[in-house]
Amino acid sequence: MVKSDPADVVAGFYDRWANLYANAVRHAPGVGRLRRLTIEEMELDTGATVVDMGCGPGVNFPYLTEYIGQDGRLVGVDIAPEMLKRAARVDPASELVLGDGSRPPIGGEIDAVLATFVVTLFEDPEQVVDAWWSTLAPGGCLAMLNLGPMRGLAGALGNPLLRIGLRLTTPNAGRFDRNLLTVLDERMQAAQHAVEQRADRIVLYDSADGLFRVVVGTKPIHQS
Repeated sequence: MVKSDPADVVAGFYDRWANLYANAVRHAPGVGRLRRLTIEEMELDTGATVVDMGCGPGVNFPYLTEYIGQDGRLVGVDIAPEMLKRAARVDPASELVLGDGSRPPIGGEIDAVLATFVVTLFEDPEQVVDAWWSTLAPGGCLAMLNLGPMRGLAGALGNPLLRIGLRLTTPNAGRFDRNLLTVLDERMQAAQHAVEQRADRIVLYDSADGLFRVVVGTKPIHQS
C-alpha cells in the first residue's frame, strides 16, 4: 500500500522482487480459480479492448485472451519495468505500457478494466476508481480482485500471517503507524463503495472468509 511514495521508489521495490513475486502469484493456491471467476463476471466479448491495471508479470493475460480472442486488444499497465518484461514473455502480442495506474496512460474509451490486488496499493482508492471508470465506454466493465482481513475463527488464525505478508510486500511498510490490515480493509471498502455509486450492475462476492474479495461493476449505457 503506497503512502505518497515517489513512483520510482515503488517501481524499484517491485523490480527488486519481480522474480519472487512472479512465482508467488502464479502458484498461490486457489487464486487462479478466483482470477478466472472474476474475469467470467466481466462478460467480455470477443474482440473487446481490455486494460489490465497493475498487470505485474502478466498472470491475468491467459485468462483474458480466452475471452477476447485474437481479435481483442489486451493492454497491460504497470509501474515496474521488470514486471512488464515478464508480461511480454506471457503474451508477446499484448500492448505493454509503463505508467502509474492512478493516472492511466490510456487513450480513448475501452471496454473493460481489470485490477487484481492493485487498488488497495493507493492512498485514495476512490480517486483511482474514478480514473479507471472515466476510461470506460458506456456499458464497459470494471473488475477488481483484492485481499481483505478474514472473519471469525479463520481470521484469528490467518490474519496474523496476512499481516506479516503485507509487511513484506508493501513498499516502505515501516512508515505506516496503523495496522496494515485496517488500512487494507478501509481501502477495499472505499473502492467497492466507489464502484457501487457508479455502476448500474454490480457483482460482489468473497471467498475464504473474506480473504479474497471480488467487485465487478458495469458502467451505465445512458448517464442520468
